[in-house]
Amino acid sequence: MAFSFSVLGFAASCIAFFPGFMSSDSLTQYASSQSLSYIDWHPPVMAWVWSILNLIFPGPQGLLYLHLLTLWTALYLWFLRYRDKKLAMAILLIGLFPWVVNFSGVLWKDVGLAFALLLFSVIASSPMKLGRFMIALLLLFYAINVRHNAIFAAFPLVIYAVYQWRPAFRKVWVLVIAVVALGAMLVLGNFLNYNILHAKKMHPSNYMMLDDLSYLSLIEKRSLVPEIPIEDIRDCATQEVGQTKLIARDFCLSKKQSYRDHSPFRVTLASEWKEAIMNHPLEYLRFKLAAFAYFMRSSDSPSFYIWQEGIDPNEMKLAQNKNALTVSLERYVKSTAEVFPFLFKPYWWLWFSFSLLILSSAIKRSRSTGAAHMLLISSIFYIFGYLPAGPTADFRYVYWSVIATSLAAVLIAVGGFRLQEKPKPATYIALLFGFLIATIFLFNIQRIFTIDMDKVVLQSIS
Repeated sequence: MAFSFSVLGFAASCIAFFPGFMSSDSLTQYASSQSLSYIDWHPPVMAWVWSILNLIFPGPQGLLYLHLLTLWTALYLWFLRYRDKKLAMAILLIGLFPWVVNFSGVLWKDVGLAFALLLFSVIASSPMKLGRFMIALLLLFYAINVRHNAIFAAFPLVIYAVYQWRPAFRKVWVLVIAVVALGAMLVLGNFLNYNILHAKKMHPSNYMMLDDLSYLSLIEKRSLVPEIPIEDIRDCATQEVGQTKLIARDFCLSKKQSYRDHSPFRVTLASEWKEAIMNHPLEYLRFKLAAFAYFMRSSDSPSFYIWQEGIDPNEMKLAQNKNALTVSLERYVKSTAEVFPFLFKPYWWLWFSFSLLILSSAIKRSRSTGAAHMLLISSIFYIFGYLPAGPTADFRYVYWSVIATSLAAVLIAVGGFRLQEKPKPATYIALLFGFLIATIFLFNIQRIFTIDMDKVVLQSIS
């Protein structure tokens, strides 16, 4: 029954999303997979894998099949690890949760990363065999190199894997192995990108640096971005992009003549960026915290980008023709978001991760709690990994954390609640205090860290 359910879930998802929902980013990646011309603005490894699938499938659906196969295989393998099959069926239902299924058929690197780590997590929880080990390495390599900040999510998973496979190792050696393994993945990915695939360097980190320099330019009352006048920076600081005036300044500045004549992406902005941070460390920190608070959303702010509308308009004439399953799925996701909007906001998933981690610390240690701890710590690390980046509030950016936390919650439920035999009152008091602090902080994060950009612009003129 479980196997049939997994196959049915895979098939239904393929039909609903066929040939795969695609945003402009996805379309760029697909075009790259066809031309075999790569740029590092998007992960070359994803386009390369896609190009291999293109040899089998006459369209973008190859990546859709790979992603969904990875998802349903991982969930089914997690299901097999539990004896109580009736309760364990809840694990398979994760693939149908509205906050998971909404993006499961979208051809994004965030989705590929999440599904790769999900399959890695179940392999990490299983006895080590050579075949499993090699698959785990491939999954880890792919996840880290489709999105480099996946290293924050992967770190706890790798530590857990080493503990599971070599429990006799000392803690220091476990940490060393984890750091070396992750570092090796980055080095090998860099070699693949530039020495084998010959990806063109586009300085994608400049996107983040441009936001930082734009804000610090207003503080210094002069432009810190080469060849971009302060007047253009001030004007863009008053324009809202993605429900904020803080970040994503590239979308506004790119329309300016100064930007078109002297694009900041021609060369790296690293030296200007480092100097600006050294001169204004506290303002930089304030800006980053405010940008992170915007990214996290709040109970008052609306959810952002929780559904991709099929395939964006494109010159390749790719289109997604809605069918009954597509329409039903869209209604299912959007109606859930209307009734329970918090389920589609990052702050709630960070709070839920913290809450489950605190709760599971009071439960008797078991295979389920160990795996849940791994997933929850990975979820928390991944979300905080966005603090220096300052992305827009797209819900997809926390997709791995959403899946990891959902799975952790189900594993705790399936494993049963058994409190520790000799609980210490002080421990429970500390856990309760931690829960209250996390709740107050995360439910008020946008009130705690906020910047009035209109006021900043006015001050930059005076």
